[in-house]
Amino acid sequence: MQPNEMLKFITGRHSPRAFAAQEISSAELEMVFEAARWAPSSYNSQPWRFMIGLRGSHVYKTILSSLSEWNQQWAQSAPVLVTTMITKYYEHNNAPYYHAHHDLGIAIGQLSMQALSQNLYLHHIGGFDPKMLAEKLNIPDKYEIVTVFALGYRGSDDRIPKDIAELTNSNQRTRKPLTEIMFIDQIPQ
Repeated sequence: MQPNEMLKFITGRHSPRAFAAQEISSAELEMVFEAARWAPSSYNSQPWRFMIGLRGSHVYKTILSSLSEWNQQWAQSAPVLVTTMITKYYEHNNAPYYHAHHDLGIAIGQLSMQALSQNLYLHHIGGFDPKMLAEKLNIPDKYEIVTVFALGYRGSDDRIPKDIAELTNSNQRTRKPLTEIMFIDQIPQ
């Protein structure tokens, strides 16, 4: 793949709220999470953990119930809901793992690109109750729940409430210019 092709691929990523009813096969899921498995991490510790809920399962229903009411309205169209977690401590020396969030972010970035290559889309969700989710799923204290995401094939807007579809479609995909995020030999102001 040429560099300009990769950038074009990356800019094609977006976060839909309407997902198709089509289920994701086990082989497709494994391929998506295999990309996360190969992400770099401090000491190769791989602190990420993904608890996957398939539509109709106890885990799916529990993740869905932890979302804000607004997010529940559209997220229930996704065939898969995922809780992301980190290990709080390094396994090799039990020291605090201060970079675990960073390492999880890299893993999710790779996972997102692999998903996109399979015509699957993610929508990251911050509006949820991590404490309630940890309690209901009996997550051991050595883990910290970080985010939730919906995963599936893109669906038609008639699968989600009209007001959410209109809001989603009215939002322009914009990014800050490089001059606001990239500073060569100078301090951001």
